[in-house]
Amino acid sequence: MGRGARDRAGESAGEHGHSNGGGGRKAVRDQIAGGADWIKLFPGGAYSFSPAGEAQYVTTYPLPVLQALIDETHKLGRKAGCHVFGGLGLQNTIDAGCDTVEHAYGLTQAQADQMAGKSSSTTRRCSATSNRTWTTTTRKTPAASSA
Repeated sequence: MGRGARDRAGESAGEHGHSNGGGGRKAVRDQIAGGADWIKLFPGGAYSFSPAGEAQYVTTYPLPVLQALIDETHKLGRKAGCHVFGGLGLQNTIDAGCDTVEHAYGLTQAQADQMAGKSSSTTRRCSATSNRTWTTTTRKTPAASSA
């Protein structure tokens, strides 16, 4: 993350139970006003394994809250990095348009394809700690000029 990366915006949304993202939006504004270049969010926290060995992921906050945090970050000209392992938190991260996805142990090919298909001028980078690393780049096509 860049100079001044902060994680307090995500903490505020998740720890204080904001169900609509309003408090999270304020936390994002406060962090950026304090000099943050990036907002680091935690849409999915811990993970464990079931007795059968299946991964179980914890989702930190629902999609509407995550979407509000990312939208506010982008509205203020900054980018958001999302620390997430898998499950619903990872899908919410992709759906909400987070700029980077860190870890993503449970990333599926369909999710990588979804990231690549998003209409965005940013590069979405996903680093997985397994043997796979996906980098997806999408570019907006400039509108044709009407000359």
